[in-house]
Amino acid sequence: METFIAFIDNKEHAHQQLLPMLESHTAAHWVLVGCPPVHTRHTTRWVTKGALRKWRNNWTQQTLKDLVDLCEFKGLRVSTRMASEPLLQVTRQLTGEYPQARIVDARVPKLGVKLEAVTDSQPTHASTWAVPGSLVAMGALLAAASE
Repeated sequence: METFIAFIDNKEHAHQQLLPMLESHTAAHWVLVGCPPVHTRHTTRWVTKGALRKWRNNWTQQTLKDLVDLCEFKGLRVSTRMASEPLLQVTRQLTGEYPQARIVDARVPKLGVKLEAVTDSQPTHASTWAVPGSLVAMGALLAAASE
């Protein structure tokens, strides 16, 4: 049985990325790892660590629910995890449990943001296509004026 470890930070994007793989593999074990959004350092000033942990668990369950249901419907084995540590460390732990697992990065690429690497060989360079907001606003104004 083949094992896949998928890192997910957006429900819709992950569904689009993983659906073809779910269709093509009839006997597989999927380990879905939820990557909740990171809160600012000021959040802990107003919210307890226990409440943040509970929110992260709820976010992970809600985000992965549709994919878990789809995997179970197709008769695939599925388990879920929450990334509460750096992703490289999570990958090392999971590849220790599942040595022959294939790693799937189904996170949304963000414009101008440096995503954390999932494996040691994954490049971590940020996209250089960051567009200033004022340029976008000027383009929108020009487009509206030309109509």
